[in-house]
Amino acid sequence: MSLSDKAVEEFKVLLEKRKGEPVTDAEAREGAENLYQFFELLLKGAEEDARRKRRLRQEPDGYELEGSYSCCICRNTARGTNHLYTKWGILCRSCHSAILVGIIPPYVATSRHSYFLDWQLQSDFKIHPQTMRKYVRQGALKARIILTPDGKPYEYVFLRRENSGLVSRESPARKSYDRHRNKVSDRQVREERARLRAEFAAEHAKLKRRRSQSH
Repeated sequence: MSLSDKAVEEFKVLLEKRKGEPVTDAEAREGAENLYQFFELLLKGAEEDARRKRRLRQEPDGYELEGSYSCCICRNTARGTNHLYTKWGILCRSCHSAILVGIIPPYVATSRHSYFLDWQLQSDFKIHPQTMRKYVRQGALKARIILTPDGKPYEYVFLRRENSGLVSRESPARKSYDRHRNKVSDRQVREERARLRAEFAAEHAKLKRRRSQSH
């Protein structure tokens, strides 16, 4: 949908006021259309989320999703119907089954920093997969092992609360990087939300004024 010249002109006034400098018609149209498309995506996402939640009330055990999705626990991506929409989020069948039978606690689906995956032991702690499995057998590491439908190991999950040795070995530089990244990301999200709310409020106020003037 193409925005009207009047809508673009109104957005241009807001943009110039915010930037404190002149804005070309092309810049104003590009900015207005980008903002419109952003809100359109938010609306579509909200509608899809609401639709899924309504369906989940009818199918509380979860239901299949078609397309390409990433599991919120193992992070593996696959196409087809390998992923389910559940009350814990989007899960692959193996991780979903692991929650149902109690191999892993449900909170790992919503708390990404509450556990390590096996590949992280190699990338973050330089622990080779064979060494990792040896530590698990010896009890030096406690793993929650997610299995495939045929009973083979699919993913090793190491809960932080059960593996204090891994937590203590985390690099101070990595901890600092993660804290800084999270702070910057959170600040940017807050600023963008505040900016969008202000622009939306201004547009809403103008619309109300035009409606009141037309009556």
